[in-house]
Amino acid sequence: MHENEPVSYFMLSDGIVNVSIYISAKQINLDGKKQIVKRGATILYTYQQDDYEVNVVGEIPVVTANKLIKSISRKH
Repeated sequence: MHENEPVSYFMLSDGIVNVSIYISAKQINLDGKKQIVKRGATILYTYQQDDYEVNVVGEIPVVTANKLIKSISRKH
C-alpha cells in the first residue's frame, strides 16, 4: 500500500474467531482474480475486482471467506 491511499478495515468476531477484512485500491494485478494463502488454520484470501481489492484474514474455511467477499458491494 502507498502511504496516502485509504484502506477500509472491518473486524468480525463471534467471540471465538476473529476475521479481518481489508478493502483497498488495487495496486498490482494478480494472475487470476483471487489468491489463497494458507498457513496452518489461518488463511489470507485476496480477491480483485475492477479497481479494488479485498483481503480476508482469519482462521475460517475458504468457502466462508469467499462468501464474505461476495457479500461486499460497492456503493456508487
